[in-house]
Amino acid sequence: MEGKQLELAGREQAYFEHRRAAKEQGLSLTAYCKNVRLNVRSLYGVRRELVEKGVVPQTLERKKTPKRRRSEFVAVRLAAGGPQDAEAVCRIRHPSGWTIECRDWPQGSWMAELLEGADHAAG
Repeated sequence: MEGKQLELAGREQAYFEHRRAAKEQGLSLTAYCKNVRLNVRSLYGVRRELVEKGVVPQTLERKKTPKRRRSEFVAVRLAAGGPQDAEAVCRIRHPSGWTIECRDWPQGSWMAELLEGADHAAG
């Protein structure tokens, strides 16, 4: 495109103006659009057209969001048992089907080892 001036349509020029305003305000384009009550999808549509024309590189403004790390904790649901379970204070049910009942509350370290072993067995 050397020596050739690029003609931008009004909506394409508006895209760059909105992007500049968002940057000046220290906002993401999405947050900026929310503040000025503008449809962010329409701006991203214009951006996609600019990418296809080769005016804007594909990676501009694209930040990879970090993947959420899987929690090391396992959801536990405590349920009241019937008369046959009157002595059990704690019941652990694994999604694979096994159940452990305890008469006293187990130590946290034992629970951690148990659940870590379950992860290894499942993997």
